[in-house]
Amino acid sequence: MPGMVPRRDMVQGLMGVCAAMALSACISEPILTIPAAGDDASAGDDIGGADVGADGNETPDSAEVVDAPASTCPVTEGQRGWVALTPMSQGGRFGHGGAVVGNSLWAVGGIDRELNRLNTAISLDVDECVWRNQPSLPVAVNRPNVAAINGDLYVLGFLGARDAADGRSWVLRGGEFEWDELARMPEGRERGAAAVAVVDGEIVVAGGFRDGAAVAQADVYSPSLDSWRSIADMPDAQDRAVAAVVGGRMIVAAGRRGELTRLVPEPAIWNPQSASWSVGAAIPTPRAGAAAAAIGDEVFVAGGEGNPQSDEEVFNTFEAYNAATNTWRSVGGMPNPRHGASAGVVDGVFYIVGGAIRSGDASDLNRVNAWVP
Repeated sequence: MPGMVPRRDMVQGLMGVCAAMALSACISEPILTIPAAGDDASAGDDIGGADVGADGNETPDSAEVVDAPASTCPVTEGQRGWVALTPMSQGGRFGHGGAVVGNSLWAVGGIDRELNRLNTAISLDVDECVWRNQPSLPVAVNRPNVAAINGDLYVLGFLGARDAADGRSWVLRGGEFEWDELARMPEGRERGAAAVAVVDGEIVVAGGFRDGAAVAQADVYSPSLDSWRSIADMPDAQDRAVAAVVGGRMIVAAGRRGELTRLVPEPAIWNPQSASWSVGAAIPTPRAGAAAAAIGDEVFVAGGEGNPQSDEEVFNTFEAYNAATNTWRSVGGMPNPRHGASAGVVDGVFYIVGGAIRSGDASDLNRVNAWVP
C-alpha cells in the first residue's frame, strides 16, 4: 500500500492538512523544503542524494555543461531566457513520466543513476519552490505514459523489467493518498514510452514500445467511463516521442523507430474532428527522448538523444513547431544537454525536469530549469 503523504498542491498548508486528518498521515514522510538554486544551497551539500555544486545544482560525473544564470526561485517578473531552479529531491531521474497538476510539476517513476526502476513520485511547487514526496506507485515503472486531468494524475501503461510492456493503469485523484487501479490497456496493445496528451477530456496514448520494437498503435482512455478504445494507427511506428496539444490537435514529434539510428523527423498530427492523422513539416534536428510542452500556437521541443556530433550523443537543442503555419524555428540552446527529461508549462513559463546527460547510461541529472519567453 503506498505511503500516505500530504499533497499540498491540492490543499492549503501543512497545518490545514494535519487539522483535517490523523496525525500519522502527516508524519509518514517529510515534506521537503529544498534551498533554491543561487540561494541557500552550497557546494558539497547533499540534496536528495545528489552532490551539489557551487551553483546549487548537481555536479555531473562527466560531460561539459553550461549553467543557466541562477535565480532566486520562483521565476520573477522581468526575467527572460533560461534560469536555474530548485534541484530535484531524491537525486535525479530520467525516463520518468511528467505532468502539471495545478502549479506543480510532477515526476513519476523512471530510472536512477544505479539503473534502478523507481516507483516513487515527487512534485515541485513552482510558486513555493518546494519539492514534496508523493504517494508511491504499487510497482516500479520506466517510461510510464502519464497525463493529468482536473487535478487527477494518470499512469496508463509503462515498461517494466527488461523493458517488458505492461498495461496496468492507475489514477491518483486530487486530495487522495493512494493510487486507484484502472482498466488495463487493451490486450496486445500494452506499451510504455508512448506520446501522451489530453484531447477533449480524454487521454490519447500514441505509439510506444513493446516486444523490442516501436509500434504505431493509438488508443484513447476515457476517465469518465474507465474504458479504452482504439483509434487509427499513427503514420509511422515510433517510441520515445513527445506530444502536446495546440488548437485542439495533438502534435507528436521527435520519436524513433525503436532505435536511435532510425529517427522519425516528421511530426504526426491527430485531428479528433476528422478522426485522422496527418504529417507535419520535418523537425530541423531529428532526435528522440526529448521533452515538450505547448505555449500558445507552438510546441517547444527540448533536448533529446541521437546526436552524432557529441560523445554523449545528447542534444541541448531547443526548437519550436508552429501548428498554425506548419513551420519550425530555433529557440537556441538549453543550459544542459539532456534526454529522458519531462517538461511542462505553468503561467506561460516552460519548465524542464531531470533527465540524463549521456545516452544509454545511468547519468541522471537533478537540474530543473525554466525558460521564460
